[in-house]
Amino acid sequence: MKLLYRLMSHKQPVFFVVLSLFLQACTSTQQANDEQQAEFNYQQQVQKVYAVRDGQAALSQEQWQQTINDLRYAYAMTLREEKLLKYLFENEQNLFELVDLGQHQACYEMANQALSISYINLSAHFAAMLCAQNLGLSNQHTFHSNMVDSIMRSLGQQRNGRSPETAFVAYCYDDLHAFTLLMELQVKSRQYILHKDVVYDQLKVVEAATGDEFDLYFDISNLMAL
Repeated sequence: MKLLYRLMSHKQPVFFVVLSLFLQACTSTQQANDEQQAEFNYQQQVQKVYAVRDGQAALSQEQWQQTINDLRYAYAMTLREEKLLKYLFENEQNLFELVDLGQHQACYEMANQALSISYINLSAHFAAMLCAQNLGLSNQHTFHSNMVDSIMRSLGQQRNGRSPETAFVAYCYDDLHAFTLLMELQVKSRQYILHKDVVYDQLKVVEAATGDEFDLYFDISNLMAL
């Protein structure tokens, strides 16, 4: 404190340099604490899902769906999305190429590696579901199928994506990719729009079954910090 008074008494820029460094250090410490807390919260939610998967806990449908909602939100607060994108970028083949090639074991292992980073990744759960079925892993197939259904319900709850007001809320980049894939929608074009201070990904899609063309909106506010 005496040093601080001494620096303030001298009309020199050194005081402001020290003050700036001090504030930066405080900000960095707070940011690190926030990141650690976010990671802790995410791990807690993953453990709840694992407990159900392993038969150690039983939840009602409503409780289970809330757990998935909380898991998606908790993931978005972490820094895991960058790690996942780096992992997927470094792998030459994607999950569905492995499925098409009939390399089910390799696909299942890659899916689980992706899920070890992001347990809300729809594409990884869907690929794991397909490969588990081909490998004769019935329990795993059933669980990953349930995860796909639950994440899709979480993504679309009380929303239809047809306007900014009813946009789907994305918590990871895969939400957009996997949703259009699973709903058999062909993306013709896309653009980012700003509506009432919220950023949306506006997709023009065609429904494979009917040929209907329409706009689909995703609220991507949670992805803007990545």
